[in-house]
Amino acid sequence: MLNELRQQINHIDSQLLSLLNERLQMVEKIAQYKTKNALPILDPQREMAVIHKLQQQAQKADYLLSAADIAQIYQHIFALSRQWQQAKIAEKET
Repeated sequence: MLNELRQQINHIDSQLLSLLNERLQMVEKIAQYKTKNALPILDPQREMAVIHKLQQQAQKADYLLSAADIAQIYQHIFALSRQWQQAKIAEKET
């Protein structure tokens, strides 16, 4: 029983990893756009709007994650995304 549950979690983790990779591919395209249009990497209003939208979505769907959990997870994802964008922009400058 425990092994079956862990296998299911492993499958979900693989899906999450794939989705995070897909997200970073989009982040790379955003970095290119921001570079071409001289836009800043950090967009705090966008980040807060995304977090708020996801918190509302979770509440409506009665998800187990709290609003604070969602904020913490996405703040980390956004920080990684900004680092990724900075790295991609730096690559193009060299």
